Amino acid sequence: MSVFLTAKRSTAALLVGFAVTILTVVQPAADTLDEIKSRGHFVFGLEVGYKPFEFRDENNEIVGYDIDVANEIGKRLGVEARPQGTNWATVIQTLYD
Repeated sequence: MSVFLTAKRSTAALLVGFAVTILTVVQPAADTLDEIKSRGHFVFGLEVGYKPFEFRDENNEIVGYDIDVANEIGKRLGVEARPQGTNWATVIQTLYD
């Protein structure tokens, strides 16, 4: 078997592997997006206190650049963005609670 055919088969095998990987990863993301849209909101965690990215204003509301970006994402998805202030040690657990 020539080197060309071996390289061609290896390339084909790699492409099939990438396709399977991409299809496996994309499906759960689509399900998650459908869940977010049906729920009408998404929650995102952040550690408040890093002006201008996220901080509390005089009304104790979480504001800043990160909030503006999340609100724009929510607007484009047609859902509400809900910030959940926490500290980095517990950010993942806070999102599940």
